[in-house]
Amino acid sequence: MKNNKSSQSKESKESGFRQYCIEKLNHVHSTARYKSNLVNDYLNWLKENQISIKKMTYKKLLDYIGYLQERGTSKYTINYNLRAISHYNEFLGINNVAKDVTLKGIPTHQPLYLSDEELQKLYDNFTPYNSKGHYMYSDKIMLGLMIYQALDERDIFRLELQHVNFETGTIYIPSGSLKKEARVLPLQAHQILPLKSYIDNHRKAHHKQHGEEISEKLFYPNCEKLHRLHDQIKLLSKGLQQTATTTEIKVTRLYLLRQSRIAIWLKQHGLRKAQYMAGYRAINSIENFKINDISDLQEQIKLLHPLNKK
Repeated sequence: MKNNKSSQSKESKESGFRQYCIEKLNHVHSTARYKSNLVNDYLNWLKENQISIKKMTYKKLLDYIGYLQERGTSKYTINYNLRAISHYNEFLGINNVAKDVTLKGIPTHQPLYLSDEELQKLYDNFTPYNSKGHYMYSDKIMLGLMIYQALDERDIFRLELQHVNFETGTIYIPSGSLKKEARVLPLQAHQILPLKSYIDNHRKAHHKQHGEEISEKLFYPNCEKLHRLHDQIKLLSKGLQQTATTTEIKVTRLYLLRQSRIAIWLKQHGLRKAQYMAGYRAINSIENFKINDISDLQEQIKLLHPLNKK
């Protein structure tokens, strides 16, 4: 009878955790199921080693990492395991010993976001990697949308001509995924003229040249197919890497531009407005971008300095 109750309790927790992943973490069902399977492996290991999950320690967590390494588990998968365990601990409301722990047991640090000035410098100095046809005119416009409006590839893919309002100087970003809401964002003054020139001249010229019907996609023709836009953005990324080298600004990934802008919005506008501007439906998605301002960190150092203690 006791075993039956224990089994039912385990199944209930599994089901509850999957629902938590879907509702709180905005995971799709397959991801929630995968994380649940990883957690089950972890729970089985705890049981075999007679360790209570509530009494799990950092040292014992390292033992579990070693166990996964012995099984030949890749670094990426181990880190994914650790994230799943961390989310499970949050779900249970217990001490989260796995929070911000990576393969080597070193706590991860907040990403080094770029400042507004650095983002502006990248935009000003950007030169397209591919200077042929529409790339020469649309690459920098796309880069600007990443830098100033924090758009990602799928946001750009969904844009249409009707979404740009030159009278108000704004752009409408439609929803299109489980995690994203529609929003209206202001365009920077220096974005408007290049965008209007592209629409009035270069975009139309491409249509006329190829004798095709006018598409509603803002960035025609590459936004007709997502894989074509992806190929263009890969080349755009190469151009950005060249710019980063010449300007001595470290940009490891293209998404750092979006992350940096959202981090700036958080400091400028607060949590709720930044959530709207980034288009996130769930508040926990935007909370991941919270960072401590360096000035705040300096103040904490001053307060903790021995000479300042009474």
